[in-house]
Amino acid sequence: MPKKLFVFFLTGLMFANVLIPISGAAAPNSSNTQASSNVSVVIDGHERTFSQPPVIVNHYTMVPFRGIFEIFGAKVHWDGKTRTVTAATDDIELELTIDSDLASINGNPIKLAQPVIIIND
Repeated sequence: MPKKLFVFFLTGLMFANVLIPISGAAAPNSSNTQASSNVSVVIDGHERTFSQPPVIVNHYTMVPFRGIFEIFGAKVHWDGKTRTVTAATDDIELELTIDSDLASINGNPIKLAQPVIIIND
């Protein structure tokens, strides 16, 4: 996938807020979270499945962060002390912190519509 298309996709994901780290500890309040069997993730024309299926939280679709970004060849790192997940390619670094609605792309802050959460570790 060309870098320009990857950046466009990454930015689109940030604004659509469909990111969720898959490593961690706590599940969110079940009254605000619902599994949805009709949500699918399609990347490069292929439907993708993950060990943690997509969920809808407060009307936003959340998908596994690690699974999505590893498909694009990004290296994903989890820092348990700061509860921060980072995805990096040669020229892009995306950083998210659990329970925060702020993200960072190459050091530039981005406001998310829904805070980043952990579901089922």
